[in-house]
Amino acid sequence: MRQVLDLTFVKPLSRHFQIDRRLDDGGHFVPAHYERLHSSLGCLAYGGDFFEDYLQNEYYRALAIKLPKVRGEGPHVIRWDSWRLWESFASGCVTVMLDFEEYGFRLPVIPMNGVHYVGLKFDRLADTVEFMVAHQERLLAIGEVGRTWALEHYSPKAVATRFIDEIAKVYGQINPAALPPTH
Repeated sequence: MRQVLDLTFVKPLSRHFQIDRRLDDGGHFVPAHYERLHSSLGCLAYGGDFFEDYLQNEYYRALAIKLPKVRGEGPHVIRWDSWRLWESFASGCVTVMLDFEEYGFRLPVIPMNGVHYVGLKFDRLADTVEFMVAHQERLLAIGEVGRTWALEHYSPKAVATRFIDEIAKVYGQINPAALPPTH
């Protein structure tokens, strides 16, 4: 995914914005990475791979190969989220990601394009570049709203609460105070 968008999105974007491609020794788990992320206008947080439904091909169906079922027309994007996505949201810079709704990405709570992040649509990449160039102040606001959204819905406490609520739907009410202590 990143290579395709480097050719089709980042190249035109780089005519208007400085793109930081530095890699830190130690990957992204170093203070310099977080400092740059926090001080950046945005982060290109997309990732993943394209996946095609090979079972549409009669040859593969005849082989009776076990492949995951795919809904809708392809190709599809799999493994679309990454640490970069969540680090970007948490840092407060604007997160640039494939459009969740357009590409059917599923999360318990979906962010809204243009409110919590800037969503990319492959058939309208030039529109996104134009939007980002024309609305740089709005990008700052989207970054902050995205940070608030991520902390509200995906902080450890929010995820744990959602998990307990889902378990309670299956097994009945759970009293968190009655759970054994963790160490």
